[in-house]
Amino acid sequence: MISNISENFLETRRTARYFTAGNAESARHVVYLLHGYGHSAAQMLERLSPALPAAFVVAPEGLSRYYKEGYNGRVGASWMTKESREQEISDYIFYLDHLHRHLFPGQSPPVTILGFSQGASTAARWAALGKVQPQLLILWGGKLPPDLPDNAISKLLKNTALHYITGTEDQFVTPDVLSNEKERLEKLGVSFNLFNYETGHKFELKVLASFLEKNPLYG
Repeated sequence: MISNISENFLETRRTARYFTAGNAESARHVVYLLHGYGHSAAQMLERLSPALPAAFVVAPEGLSRYYKEGYNGRVGASWMTKESREQEISDYIFYLDHLHRHLFPGQSPPVTILGFSQGASTAARWAALGKVQPQLLILWGGKLPPDLPDNAISKLLKNTALHYITGTEDQFVTPDVLSNEKERLEKLGVSFNLFNYETGHKFELKVLASFLEKNPLYG
């Protein structure tokens, strides 16, 4: 047995893909849509952007792609796995910061970050640990990552409004999960908004439209 095996890391070039809808120059605000595990950034943008006609909508794709079934066919993307998680988190925060600088080299319009499922954790980490200060953070079918430090959450939510969109039949964001999330946030003394809808763990245009009727992005 080889006894001198070591784990090592090397930063290298990677080309990321992202999709957009709307006009960056005339948009009143920018909305980032972060997809869930195995989902398609393009599909998320296509389904949800009609609810955001006044925005420049950006759907970045996770850096890791894979075949969802066998060795060909549909392709999904992931933001991270349990392997080398610290490096993967650092990589996607750098990627998303870099993307925003690329799209808005000067001053950008107000930013909303909306993440679904795994993308909700990605959105929360980017908002709290990255260099982009969103005015709104929307976690859909997800929650704040347990490993995100409380002080980072408190600092973020001084200037960022936090919203949750949750399905009443969501098998991942259960009533117990929501209860624990509320308890954590209440201990930190931060406010948040909870929007429930009657469906499972999925994103739908009608749900986002209904949410925005009650919670306009910027007044």
